This record gives sequence, structure tokens and C-alpha cells, in this order.
Amino acid sequence: MPAPLDRNLSTVGAVLMAMAFLAAGAAILALAFGAIAVDPARLSAPRWVIASAGAMFVAGGFVPLGLACGFSAWVNHLVGLIAAASLGAVLNWIAFFPGERHFTGITTLFDLHMRVNSGGEVTGRVLFGLFALLLDAIVVAGLWRLLRGAGGVRSPGNMKP
Repeated sequence: MPAPLDRNLSTVGAVLMAMAFLAAGAAILALAFGAIAVDPARLSAPRWVIASAGAMFVAGGFVPLGLACGFSAWVNHLVGLIAAASLGAVLNWIAFFPGERHFTGITTLFDLHMRVNSGGEVTGRVLFGLFALLLDAIVVAGLWRLLRGAGGVRSPGNMKP
């Protein structure tokens, strides 16, 4: 019988995972800021939305580093807020900003997979909007908690020696 898997991430594994996320985020940010040439007509989102997606990956790269290197709770909380705010920016753009959106999905019922093209733009915007508002509330609560130093998260200004 094989030995059970060790669920702890090694330092090398954390660094490799972080490098993958940071590289993906850097490539997306390079595209957003024009360092990678692309015809603007081929972009289906504004550059700030693309930059938000890149920031989300960069923040995600710091998560395994924080676990492996023992970042302070304040830094880990800030990285989580940056990731959540970046995702929230993308969701808010999808749900609430002008422009045509196309939504498709897959529904599974009793092990039967069905592609769903119906529902249209309004249904997609409502669903994305609900998650965007939920994420916005989480980010606001997280910022409040970070600034107040609640729940063991200490900002640099209220750190005790």
C-alpha cells in the first residue's frame, strides 16, 4: 500500500508554484500595459480589466511564498485582499459596465452533461453581479478588519514590539 500523500507544501514546491503564478501574472500585465504588442481590436476587455486579472495572478503567486516563508499575518491578509479586489474588479466590469457580453454554461443533471446557451446576457450579468457584490462586501470587510487590526491581523502601525 502506498504511503499517504504529505499535504504540506515544501519550500521548493511553494517557490515553483509562486514562480508559475508570478510569470503568468507578469505576462498578463505586460499585455495590459502594452509591452506585448497586440491589436487593440482583438482585446475583448479594457486594458485595466486585463491588468486586474494580471494583478490577481501576481497576488496569487505570493500566497504559497507567504506560507513557505512565514510572512506576517498582515502581509498575508493584504495579499488576499489584493487578489480578491482584482477578481472583484473583473466581475464588476462583466456585470455592470456597458458593452455586449456573451455567456454560456454547462449544466449537469443525473450525470448528464448539457451545454446551455440560453439565458442570455441579462442572466449572466445578474449572476456575475451577485458574486461581484458579494466579493465587494468581503473586500470592504477585509479592509476594515485590516485597518482596525482585528482578528490577529496587525498593521505595521499598531504592531507591538
